[in-house]
Order: sequence, then structure tokens, then C-alpha cells
Amino acid sequence: MSFVGMLRPLAKEAAPTTPLVQGDPPRRPIRGWEPVVFLALGFGISALFLFASIHGVSFLLPVRMVSKTDRLAATTVAWAALCVVDVILLTRHKGCSIGLARQTPKRLIHQYGIRIGPFVWGLDTGLAVTTFRMVTLTWAVLIAAVLGTAPWWTGLAYALGFAVPLGVAVLGPRRRTGTERSDSEPIWLVDLLHRLTRWFRIGCTAVLFAAAVFAASTFIT
Repeated sequence: MSFVGMLRPLAKEAAPTTPLVQGDPPRRPIRGWEPVVFLALGFGISALFLFASIHGVSFLLPVRMVSKTDRLAATTVAWAALCVVDVILLTRHKGCSIGLARQTPKRLIHQYGIRIGPFVWGLDTGLAVTTFRMVTLTWAVLIAAVLGTAPWWTGLAYALGFAVPLGVAVLGPRRRTGTERSDSEPIWLVDLLHRLTRWFRIGCTAVLFAAAVFAASTFIT
């Protein structure tokens, strides 16, 4: 929600091309998609670095001395436990309490501009463990990386799972004219995002459960 709320106003209106100081050359206009791309780029770099690093370091850990079947079994048990955590949090209407309870400061965009700001924002958020998460799916993937049951390129898939929905939410729906002010957010979009939050969490839990079942089937059979 915070990403969409911050980026949509930037994506809908290009920055002015007039110079900051009289006599300076005109600045290149900011295209509406640029903040989203810079955010996704920063997120992707951090995510790829994080998961590839964990994958590489795992070869130096004693866990690699354990058979792949046992490591896959441990991954499955951990995923099943995280599914239980997600269900409990859903019933209590709470977010995931595992990890740091912080968000990336929104002032970054105002502090560094609408190119570098989103990029730094993405670098922070893409590290996964540095910011608050609503579901345990991120921790499930991290556990798989530590146990060596996830490939080194997991960070790319993780980044795509973040960037594609973000791009659709920010760049897709347009402001309506007539019934709503052209410079304000469409109310239907805000309401839709709020309504879909719970279903998104349920979907993530279902994906994690399906992954745990599939992983279990590979070493049970």
C-alpha cells in the first residue's frame, strides 16, 4: 500500500522541465514509469545479492554435509510451521511479527529525488529482512536458501513477484475525470487495495502450503 500510495502521484505527472536556477539548462522531464523502474531495479539488485550470497555461503556451512533429502525434509517442516503462523496471524488480523518492525522511510523520495529515492527505497526493501513483512513467505524462501534447497537465482523470482504487481497497481489504473477530480486518486482503487489485502495474504499462505506439499511429495515418494 505504501509503495502504491507514494508512486502513483509521481507516475501520473511528469516533473517540470524548467531549470531550478535562471540560466541553467532545462532539466530532462521525468517519465511517469521511471520511479517504478528505479524502485524495481533497486529491489532486484538487493534481492539477487541477498539470495545469491546466502546460497553461496551455505556451501561453507555444515548443513551442506546433510543429504539433500534431509535438507528438503527440514525445509518442508519449516514451511509447514510458517503456514501455521500465517493462519494464526490471519485469524488475529495481525501482520507477521518475525523480523524487524520497520518500514523504509518515505522521506527518501523527497530527500534524493524521484529517481535515486525509489532506487534507494528498493535497495532497502529488497534485502527482505530489513523491513516489516505481512506474511511469512519471505522467511520461507530465506530458509530454503540457507538449507541449500533453493537455487541462487531465487532473488530474481522474488523481485519479479514484487515488481510486476507493483507496476500494474501504479501504472495501470488511471484517474477518472468528471465524477472524480482529475488530480485525485480514484476511490475505487483505494477501496480495492484494502479489500484485496486479506485475500493477498491468504493467497501467499496457500502458495506456501502448496510448496510444502510438493516438497514433501518429492522425498516421501
